Amino acid sequence: MLRSASRHSWPLAAAAAGTEFCMKDAEGNIELYVLQVKSTAMPDLAFLTVDLTVWRNAA
Repeated sequence: MLRSASRHSWPLAAAAAGTEFCMKDAEGNIELYVLQVKSTAMPDLAFLTVDLTVWRNAA
């Protein structure tokens, strides 16, 4: 799925739990990336928990 994706970066510093990122690749797949849990208070122990849903050939 990521073969044809262009490179982007999103700052997560201001992103709260529940933040949604919607992506579309060149093959017509649409992905919804939802930030569930973010713990960045201690950079050495930082982690993310996310949910990823993919709709194949949706576009």
